[in-house]
Amino acid sequence: MYPPTFFLRTVIALGMTCAFRAGAAPEVRNGSFELDRFTKTPGLAIPNNGIRAWKCRGNVGINPLQSEGADAVPALRPFLDNGRIPDGRQTAFIQNIGVLRQQVKGFRVGASYVVRYFENARRHRRTRRWPRLAVLVGEKVVVPDHGVRPVDAVDQFEKPYRAVVSAPFTVQSTTPQALVFLTSVGGGVTVYIDAVRIEEVSPSTRVAPTFPLEVAPPVVLNGSFEADHYTRRPGYAATNGGITAWRSEGSAGVNPTWTDPLRDWGEKHDFTDNGRIPDGRQAAFIQGKGALRQTVLGFQAGRRYRVRYFENARVTRAVKDDPVVTVRLGGDVVVSAHSVPALDPARRHETPYYRVRSAVFAPLRSGAYELVFEALSTGSTTVLLDGVTVEEVP
Repeated sequence: MYPPTFFLRTVIALGMTCAFRAGAAPEVRNGSFELDRFTKTPGLAIPNNGIRAWKCRGNVGINPLQSEGADAVPALRPFLDNGRIPDGRQTAFIQNIGVLRQQVKGFRVGASYVVRYFENARRHRRTRRWPRLAVLVGEKVVVPDHGVRPVDAVDQFEKPYRAVVSAPFTVQSTTPQALVFLTSVGGGVTVYIDAVRIEEVSPSTRVAPTFPLEVAPPVVLNGSFEADHYTRRPGYAATNGGITAWRSEGSAGVNPTWTDPLRDWGEKHDFTDNGRIPDGRQAAFIQGKGALRQTVLGFQAGRRYRVRYFENARVTRAVKDDPVVTVRLGGDVVVSAHSVPALDPARRHETPYYRVRSAVFAPLRSGAYELVFEALSTGSTTVLLDGVTVEEVP
């Protein structure tokens, strides 16, 4: 069995994991993925009418498949090749880069919570890498991006999935919060998820962590803006539930929007009106003055880093000026303010976005730093962003 590779340094710093107290808690609906009976191979959600209570993007589904009939014995497990499912007969999976999300109700302001779930990975893959998974509640990363490895040998289903407990978190509102499982590696890798629940934490009990630690490199979550599926034109974050893992200010959002609420069909490029999107099928935009922010974990003192991303501008605008954008990391300007011209004429999507590489960032302490893309222009100018990553500089 491979050692788990969790990066919950927040939990370590607090010297605690979780103790729970009885009472009402936010309810994760269909957290063990037992409410559906998928029959269409290989078990992807869309051909099987979705996963009840969950929304997904990418190759997300349930295994094993069921023979015809609601209570039939499981017949096929195209994605499931190892490990004992912890709760029931079915587990969810995410192949390659994808998202599994649910709006969860029942939070209390001031209370502390943790997410509990079980994870595993498929042994069959087309790359040497293993899947990586992060968990968010709202805009907070409660389980940092980490590698997930199989718990058992191929076609062995004896060892249980690995139990995960998130870092404790609080919420600032009683409104429903998005619980998001987000993967970040392609190449045919698959992660399994099961028995998801949220429990309230009693801060009085301190428990030593039981898992080994591994230093995680900085990872920009949802850096290609593929995690969300917007249907409300023209694609503002405020009217489409926000941008996963990012905090937006002003008139920011994602394009294209889609006519079909489940599939990438019927695209409308209200803001991404030119140029070839470099990574995936969607890009972020900031219209007028605004910003996109994300707190990125995993920086190490004494090491050097760079931000890489792609940029473009919308052709359609009411003024002649190009948008102006700057990038900051940890408060330092790593890409100075500059104008961004449009690449192609309107409705032509041939030329790839401009590639940008920032100045070197050398943190003085290890930990998390805020990454900020800020548009400085007022009016109707719009900057387009995609493929955001942080890389270590040798």
